[in-house]
Amino acid sequence: MRALRQRWSTPDGRLLQREIQSRLAAGAGLDDLDLAEVDGKRDLRGFPAAPPVSQWRGAHLAAIDLSGASLAGVRLFDCTLESVRLDRAVCHDWRLWGSTVADTTFTGAALRGSSLGAWREGRGNRYERVSFVRADLTAAGSSAATYTDCDFSFARLDRVNFWQSSLVRCTFAGPLRDVVFDGRHLGEDKPDANPMTEVDLSGAEFDGCEFRGTPFTTVRLPADPDLMMITDVGQVDGALAALSAADGTLPRTILLHARKLLGLGSAALLNARDFPAGASAVRAALTAAGWRPGGQAVIPAD
Repeated sequence: MRALRQRWSTPDGRLLQREIQSRLAAGAGLDDLDLAEVDGKRDLRGFPAAPPVSQWRGAHLAAIDLSGASLAGVRLFDCTLESVRLDRAVCHDWRLWGSTVADTTFTGAALRGSSLGAWREGRGNRYERVSFVRADLTAAGSSAATYTDCDFSFARLDRVNFWQSSLVRCTFAGPLRDVVFDGRHLGEDKPDANPMTEVDLSGAEFDGCEFRGTPFTTVRLPADPDLMMITDVGQVDGALAALSAADGTLPRTILLHARKLLGLGSAALLNARDFPAGASAVRAALTAAGWRPGGQAVIPAD
Protein backbone atom coordinates (compact mmCIF):
# COMPACT_ATOMS: atom_id res chain seq x y z
CA MET A 1 0.00 0.00 0.00
CA ARG A 2 2.90 2.36 0.65
CA ALA A 3 4.04 2.13 -2.96
CA LEU A 4 0.50 2.72 -4.19
CA ARG A 5 0.34 5.92 -2.17
CA GLN A 6 3.79 7.12 -3.19
CA ARG A 7 2.90 7.01 -6.89
CA TRP A 8 0.66 10.03 -6.32
CA SER A 9 3.71 12.00 -5.20
CA THR A 10 5.47 11.82 -8.58
CA PRO A 11 5.05 14.75 -11.03
CA ASP A 12 2.66 12.74 -13.18
CA GLY A 13 0.84 11.48 -10.12
CA ARG A 14 0.31 14.99 -8.76
CA LEU A 15 -1.07 16.16 -12.10
CA LEU A 16 -3.47 13.23 -12.23
CA GLN A 17 -4.51 13.76 -8.62
CA ARG A 18 -5.37 17.41 -9.27
CA GLU A 19 -7.34 16.51 -12.40
CA ILE A 20 -9.33 13.82 -10.58
CA GLN A 21 -10.07 16.08 -7.64
CA SER A 22 -11.16 18.90 -9.93
CA ARG A 23 -13.55 16.59 -11.77
CA LEU A 24 -15.01 15.19 -8.57
CA ALA A 25 -15.61 18.71 -7.27
CA ALA A 26 -17.45 19.62 -10.48
CA GLY A 27 -19.37 16.35 -10.82
CA ALA A 28 -17.51 15.46 -14.03
CA GLY A 29 -16.79 11.88 -15.01
CA LEU A 30 -13.51 9.99 -15.01
CA ASP A 31 -14.24 7.68 -17.94
CA ASP A 32 -11.87 9.34 -20.41
CA LEU A 33 -8.87 9.28 -18.07
CA ASP A 34 -6.17 6.73 -18.80
CA LEU A 35 -6.47 4.71 -15.60
CA ALA A 36 -5.24 1.19 -15.02
CA GLU A 37 -7.68 -1.44 -13.79
CA VAL A 38 -7.51 -3.87 -10.91
CA ASP A 39 -10.13 -6.61 -10.52
CA GLY A 40 -12.35 -4.84 -13.02
CA LYS A 41 -12.23 -1.50 -11.24
CA ARG A 42 -10.34 1.64 -12.16
CA ASP A 43 -7.26 1.86 -10.00
CA LEU A 44 -7.24 4.84 -7.63
CA ARG A 45 -5.75 2.95 -4.72
CA GLY A 46 -3.97 5.18 -2.24
CA PHE A 47 -5.52 8.33 -3.78
CA PRO A 48 -4.91 11.41 -1.58
CA ALA A 49 -7.60 14.08 -1.36
CA ALA A 50 -5.98 17.50 -1.17
CA PRO A 51 -6.27 19.34 2.16
CA PRO A 52 -7.89 21.08 3.89
CA VAL A 53 -11.33 19.90 2.70
CA SER A 54 -12.30 18.26 -0.56
CA GLN A 55 -15.87 18.75 -1.78
CA TRP A 56 -17.43 16.41 -4.32
CA ARG A 57 -20.66 17.67 -5.91
CA GLY A 58 -22.88 15.49 -8.06
CA ALA A 59 -20.06 13.01 -8.65
CA HIS A 60 -20.91 9.52 -9.91
CA LEU A 61 -18.17 7.07 -8.99
CA ALA A 62 -18.65 3.59 -10.43
CA ALA A 63 -16.35 0.54 -10.50
CA ILE A 64 -13.45 2.34 -8.79
CA ASP A 65 -10.90 0.95 -6.34
CA LEU A 66 -10.05 3.54 -3.67
CA SER A 67 -8.54 1.06 -1.23
CA GLY A 68 -6.15 2.73 1.20
CA ALA A 69 -7.06 6.19 -0.08
CA SER A 70 -6.54 9.24 2.16
CA LEU A 71 -9.95 10.91 2.07
CA ALA A 72 -10.35 12.48 5.50
CA GLY A 73 -12.77 15.39 5.64
CA VAL A 74 -14.37 14.82 2.22
CA ARG A 75 -17.82 16.42 1.73
CA LEU A 76 -20.17 14.66 -0.69
CA PHE A 77 -23.19 16.51 -2.07
CA ASP A 78 -25.73 14.59 -4.19
CA CYS A 79 -23.15 11.95 -5.10
CA THR A 80 -23.51 8.32 -6.16
CA LEU A 81 -20.97 5.67 -5.24
CA GLU A 82 -21.61 2.41 -7.05
CA SER A 83 -19.39 -0.65 -6.85
CA VAL A 84 -16.60 1.33 -5.17
CA ARG A 85 -13.96 -0.34 -3.02
CA LEU A 86 -12.91 1.81 -0.05
CA ASP A 87 -11.29 -0.93 2.00
CA ARG A 88 -8.85 0.40 4.63
CA ALA A 89 -9.40 3.93 3.32
CA VAL A 90 -9.04 6.84 5.74
CA CYS A 91 -12.44 8.56 5.69
CA HIS A 92 -12.49 10.34 9.06
CA ASP A 93 -14.98 13.20 9.32
CA TRP A 94 -16.84 12.43 6.09
CA ARG A 95 -20.05 14.38 5.48
CA LEU A 96 -22.69 13.15 3.02
CA TRP A 97 -25.88 14.89 1.87
CA GLY A 98 -28.43 13.53 -0.59
CA SER A 99 -26.11 10.72 -1.65
CA THR A 100 -26.53 7.06 -2.56
CA VAL A 101 -23.93 4.38 -1.86
CA ALA A 102 -24.54 0.96 -3.40
CA ASP A 103 -22.60 -2.32 -3.79
CA THR A 104 -19.65 -0.67 -2.08
CA THR A 105 -17.21 -1.88 0.59
CA PHE A 106 -15.72 0.05 3.50
CA THR A 107 -14.05 -3.06 4.93
CA GLY A 108 -11.60 -1.96 7.62
CA ALA A 109 -12.08 1.70 6.67
CA ALA A 110 -11.70 4.54 9.15
CA LEU A 111 -14.95 6.53 9.32
CA ARG A 112 -14.59 7.84 12.86
CA GLY A 113 -16.64 10.96 13.53
CA SER A 114 -18.29 10.96 10.10
CA SER A 115 -21.84 12.10 9.37
CA LEU A 116 -23.47 9.36 7.29
CA GLY A 117 -27.14 10.18 7.73
CA ALA A 118 -27.78 13.91 7.42
CA TRP A 119 -31.21 15.02 6.19
CA ARG A 120 -31.17 17.73 3.53
CA GLU A 121 -33.89 19.20 1.35
CA GLY A 122 -36.30 16.38 2.01
CA ARG A 123 -33.82 13.61 1.38
CA GLY A 124 -31.54 11.36 3.37
CA ASN A 125 -28.57 9.26 2.31
CA ARG A 126 -29.17 5.69 1.12
CA TYR A 127 -26.84 2.72 1.60
CA GLU A 128 -27.68 -0.44 -0.33
CA ARG A 129 -25.65 -3.65 -0.11
CA VAL A 130 -22.78 -1.87 1.61
CA SER A 131 -20.15 -3.63 3.71
CA PHE A 132 -18.94 -1.83 6.83
CA VAL A 133 -17.26 -5.00 8.10
CA ARG A 134 -14.55 -4.13 10.65
CA ALA A 135 -14.84 -0.43 9.81
CA ASP A 136 -14.24 2.12 12.56
CA LEU A 137 -17.46 4.12 12.86
CA THR A 138 -16.81 5.42 16.36
CA ALA A 139 -19.06 8.40 17.16
CA ALA A 140 -20.36 8.53 13.59
CA GLY A 141 -23.62 10.39 13.07
CA SER A 142 -26.58 8.76 11.34
CA SER A 143 -29.61 10.93 11.91
CA ALA A 144 -31.84 9.88 8.98
CA ALA A 145 -30.17 7.42 6.60
CA THR A 146 -31.63 4.27 5.07
CA TYR A 147 -29.50 1.12 5.26
CA THR A 148 -30.69 -1.84 3.20
CA ASP A 149 -28.85 -5.21 3.08
CA CYS A 150 -25.81 -3.71 4.83
CA ASP A 151 -23.28 -5.62 6.90
CA PHE A 152 -21.90 -4.05 10.10
CA SER A 153 -20.23 -7.22 11.36
CA PHE A 154 -17.41 -6.47 13.80
CA ALA A 155 -17.54 -2.78 12.94
CA ARG A 156 -16.63 -0.45 15.77
CA LEU A 157 -19.86 1.44 16.45
CA ASP A 158 -19.12 2.96 19.85
CA ARG A 159 -21.48 5.85 20.66
CA VAL A 160 -23.37 5.63 17.36
CA ASN A 161 -27.01 6.74 17.56
CA PHE A 162 -28.98 5.54 14.55
CA TRP A 163 -31.64 8.11 15.50
CA GLN A 164 -34.16 8.30 12.60
CA SER A 165 -32.33 5.85 10.36
CA SER A 166 -34.03 2.85 8.78
CA LEU A 167 -32.39 -0.57 9.00
CA VAL A 168 -33.68 -3.23 6.61
CA ARG A 169 -32.09 -6.70 6.36
CA CYS A 170 -28.89 -5.53 8.03
CA THR A 171 -26.43 -7.65 10.00
CA PHE A 172 -24.54 -6.77 13.19
CA ALA A 173 -21.97 -8.98 14.91
CA GLY A 174 -19.32 -8.52 17.57
CA PRO A 175 -19.28 -5.97 20.41
CA LEU A 176 -21.81 -3.12 20.24
CA ARG A 177 -20.97 -0.45 22.82
CA ASP A 178 -23.31 2.43 23.67
CA VAL A 179 -25.24 2.07 20.41
CA VAL A 180 -28.77 3.51 20.24
CA PHE A 181 -31.48 2.14 17.95
CA ASP A 182 -34.54 4.38 17.81
CA GLY A 183 -37.83 3.39 16.22
CA ARG A 184 -39.66 6.61 17.05
CA HIS A 185 -40.61 9.28 14.54
CA LEU A 186 -38.90 12.30 16.06
CA GLY A 187 -38.56 14.83 13.30
CA GLU A 188 -35.88 15.68 10.75
CA ASP A 189 -38.90 16.36 8.44
CA LYS A 190 -38.65 12.69 7.55
CA PRO A 191 -42.13 11.67 6.37
CA ASP A 192 -41.93 7.92 6.97
CA ALA A 193 -41.19 5.75 9.95
CA ASN A 194 -37.72 4.34 10.52
CA PRO A 195 -38.20 0.59 10.59
CA MET A 196 -35.90 -2.05 12.00
CA THR A 197 -36.92 -4.90 9.72
CA GLU A 198 -35.30 -8.34 9.41
CA VAL A 199 -32.23 -7.13 11.27
CA ASP A 200 -29.84 -9.86 12.42
CA LEU A 201 -28.28 -9.10 15.81
CA SER A 202 -27.79 -12.75 16.71
CA GLY A 203 -24.00 -12.46 16.63
CA ALA A 204 -23.81 -9.18 18.53
CA GLU A 205 -22.66 -8.59 22.10
CA PHE A 206 -24.54 -5.71 23.74
CA ASP A 207 -22.76 -3.34 26.11
CA GLY A 208 -24.70 -0.26 27.13
CA CYS A 209 -26.99 -0.42 24.09
CA GLU A 210 -30.52 0.93 24.08
CA PHE A 211 -33.56 0.26 21.93
CA ARG A 212 -36.12 3.07 22.01
CA GLY A 213 -39.53 2.38 20.53
CA THR A 214 -38.03 -0.40 18.45
CA PRO A 215 -40.31 -3.11 17.05
CA PHE A 216 -38.65 -6.49 17.58
CA THR A 217 -41.07 -8.66 15.61
CA THR A 218 -38.57 -9.45 12.83
CA VAL A 219 -35.34 -8.87 14.76
CA ARG A 220 -32.97 -11.75 15.52
CA LEU A 221 -31.52 -11.26 18.99
CA PRO A 222 -28.54 -13.05 20.54
CA ALA A 223 -29.18 -16.17 22.57
CA ASP A 224 -27.95 -14.25 25.61
CA PRO A 225 -29.27 -15.20 29.08
CA ASP A 226 -28.51 -11.68 30.36
CA LEU A 227 -31.10 -10.13 28.04
CA MET A 228 -34.57 -9.54 29.45
CA MET A 229 -37.36 -8.73 26.99
CA ILE A 230 -40.41 -7.17 28.65
CA THR A 231 -43.67 -6.61 26.78
CA ASP A 232 -46.19 -6.18 29.62
CA VAL A 233 -46.22 -2.92 31.57
CA GLY A 234 -48.33 -4.68 34.22
CA GLN A 235 -45.41 -6.97 34.98
CA VAL A 236 -43.15 -3.96 35.45
CA ASP A 237 -45.66 -2.40 37.84
CA GLY A 238 -45.90 -5.70 39.68
CA ALA A 239 -42.11 -5.92 39.90
CA LEU A 240 -41.94 -2.40 41.30
CA ALA A 241 -44.45 -3.38 43.96
CA ALA A 242 -42.47 -6.53 44.76
CA LEU A 243 -39.27 -4.66 45.53
CA SER A 244 -38.37 -4.10 49.16
CA ALA A 245 -36.33 -1.37 50.81
CA ALA A 246 -33.50 -3.88 51.15
CA ASP A 247 -33.20 -4.03 47.36
CA GLY A 248 -31.95 -0.44 47.23
CA THR A 249 -32.73 2.25 44.67
CA LEU A 250 -30.97 0.82 41.59
CA PRO A 251 -33.51 -1.94 40.77
CA ARG A 252 -36.36 0.58 41.05
CA THR A 253 -34.52 2.98 38.73
CA ILE A 254 -33.99 0.20 36.16
CA LEU A 255 -37.62 -0.88 36.26
CA LEU A 256 -38.85 2.71 35.93
CA HIS A 257 -36.60 3.02 32.88
CA ALA A 258 -38.13 -0.17 31.45
CA ARG A 259 -41.57 1.31 32.03
CA LYS A 260 -40.52 4.42 30.15
CA LEU A 261 -39.25 2.30 27.23
CA LEU A 262 -42.57 0.44 27.14
CA GLY A 263 -44.27 3.81 26.82
CA LEU A 264 -42.24 4.41 23.64
CA GLY A 265 -43.06 1.11 21.96
CA SER A 266 -44.18 -2.45 22.38
CA ALA A 267 -41.16 -3.83 24.25
CA ALA A 268 -38.32 -2.99 26.59
CA LEU A 269 -35.01 -4.84 26.33
CA LEU A 270 -32.81 -4.86 29.41
CA ASN A 271 -29.28 -6.22 29.66
CA ALA A 272 -28.29 -7.48 33.10
CA ARG A 273 -24.62 -6.73 32.37
CA ASP A 274 -25.45 -3.03 32.22
CA PHE A 275 -26.50 -3.00 35.91
CA PRO A 276 -24.77 -5.94 37.63
CA ALA A 277 -25.42 -4.66 41.14
CA GLY A 278 -29.18 -4.68 40.68
CA ALA A 279 -29.69 -7.41 38.09
CA SER A 280 -30.63 -10.21 40.49
CA ALA A 281 -33.21 -8.06 42.28
CA VAL A 282 -34.74 -6.90 38.98
CA ARG A 283 -34.99 -10.43 37.62
CA ALA A 284 -36.47 -11.76 40.88
CA ALA A 285 -39.05 -8.97 41.05
CA LEU A 286 -40.08 -9.46 37.44
CA THR A 287 -40.36 -13.22 37.95
CA ALA A 288 -42.56 -12.64 40.99
CA ALA A 289 -44.78 -10.45 38.82
CA GLY A 290 -45.23 -13.21 36.25
CA TRP A 291 -42.50 -12.37 33.75
CA ARG A 292 -40.76 -15.31 32.11
CA PRO A 293 -37.76 -15.32 29.77
CA GLY A 294 -38.39 -16.35 26.19
CA GLY A 295 -41.98 -15.22 26.08
CA GLN A 296 -41.43 -12.34 23.68
CA ALA A 297 -42.35 -12.32 20.01
CA VAL A 298 -38.80 -12.17 18.73
CA ILE A 299 -37.06 -14.28 16.11
CA PRO A 300 -34.47 -16.20 18.17
CA ALA A 301 -30.90 -16.85 17.14
CA ASP A 302 -30.30 -20.27 15.70
